[in-house]
Amino acid sequence: MKARDLMVDIISVSPEATVLETIDFMLSKRSNGILVVDEGILRGIVSTFDFIIWLKEGRLKDIHAKIGDVMTNEVIYAYPDDSLGHVVDLMFEKNNRFVPIISDNKPLGIITRREIGILFSKNYGHKYMARDLMTYRYSTFSINDTLQTFFRKINTYSDKYSIIISDGNIVGIVTPTNIINHMRQKHTINVKTTIKELMTSSPYVAKPKDRCDNIADIMVTRNFSGVPIVDERLEGLIRYTCFLQFLEI
Repeated sequence: MKARDLMVDIISVSPEATVLETIDFMLSKRSNGILVVDEGILRGIVSTFDFIIWLKEGRLKDIHAKIGDVMTNEVIYAYPDDSLGHVVDLMFEKNNRFVPIISDNKPLGIITRREIGILFSKNYGHKYMARDLMTYRYSTFSINDTLQTFFRKINTYSDKYSIIISDGNIVGIVTPTNIINHMRQKHTINVKTTIKELMTSSPYVAKPKDRCDNIADIMVTRNFSGVPIVDERLEGLIRYTCFLQFLEI
């Protein structure tokens, strides 16, 4: 299978688009990333996590700034005839959520973790249960922790999917999408904002014996970046990187 066989249409903005316009477009498309394209040429890339890094580093102070001034210029990409295995390696090794497929610096399509989830579910997921693939690497917070605490811990784990615990139980999750959605609504970010104000309450959870094809289907259809695995207590987390390393390609 080649990259061209799995790629889907790109979602893009102009370098002249504002940060707010870019966020609005990404949220409307339920996308974790977007390409910055000027006259058909790929100029840069923006992911939801980029916004978090920019906020943490103090680089994003005005949501009306041009996205071309803050975008990531160094884009990791693949070509249409590259093997799908090569694309998966880029995702896994570089922790990329999506890989543009280009020719002559012009984006032809994109492969995201959603496409990988669909591929995994259809062909490989039935072979595994959640306990076979789940990771033990994730961050946990209390509902009274602040965004400042979140920023301090986000370099710990790669997917930035954080689980909120209260009295030993999962009460919510926080992802970069939660934070940029809050920023969009408030037009600013206060580092003293509590996790409780940001989190998605009562998240979907799975059990260690649940089949991974079913979990992947739910992640794809509901646009989840992860699913906590619970058996009386939190056991682990399924995220897209768990699927990447088990693709037999």
